Amino acid sequence: MLIKTFKIRRPKLWLGAIGIIAAAAVVFLLITGMRSSKVRELDTEPRRQAFLHEMGWDIPERFEQVKTVIVPEEWNEVYRSYNKLQKQQGFDLKAYKG
Repeated sequence: MLIKTFKIRRPKLWLGAIGIIAAAAVVFLLITGMRSSKVRELDTEPRRQAFLHEMGWDIPERFEQVKTVIVPEEWNEVYRSYNKLQKQQGFDLKAYKG
């Protein structure tokens, strides 16, 4: 029977542990960062108003009409530039394509 042993000094052990923890943190951040934007349920007037107030908009108490918009799967230059503007406000429209 053949037995092979290794002696690992304490500093190397700590560096290895820190490396593993750092790699796990990077993987975790990449996975959570790739998730799509939070989809909000804006099906009621109070929810819509709360969302717009959250974004810094001053709005009237009551809207006259509400429209549902479908964002196309394929974007032209207008949608790309509009999404760039929305990203500056922290709202990426890519999650809503199609």
